[in-house]
Amino acid sequence: MIEPSKRIREGTEPCYKCGIVGHWYNTCRASNAIAATYKRYTESKEKETYYLEETNNGMYRGEIECLVDSGTTHTILRNKLLFGEINDYKSSMTTMIGSSNLIIGRGTANFLLPNGTKMTIKEALYAPKTN
Repeated sequence: MIEPSKRIREGTEPCYKCGIVGHWYNTCRASNAIAATYKRYTESKEKETYYLEETNNGMYRGEIECLVDSGTTHTILRNKLLFGEINDYKSSMTTMIGSSNLIIGRGTANFLLPNGTKMTIKEALYAPKTN
């Protein structure tokens, strides 16, 4: 018998069928298609790089300079040094707190991820005042 202090309480670990936290496999209502997708995802051998955090290029200590997200519509960068070429471009940005005219440039950005992978992002947006 497992000691009470070492038991995993329902809702604290992901479901083994769908990966969602909040229930166990025996109460999971996910379809077989979702379960198959989750299984393929957990068994994939290739690891994805989701973000890069760099703070030594003129940014304030503790600030995130760049987040690389494979699911984003636009890549927005604050550091002009990351751009190989950049053109003036004025555009507004809408976030959950409203809209503002923070984007002032657009171009091709080049940088290295911590694992040595070279990233080239075409049509990256330059917004130095974003937080």
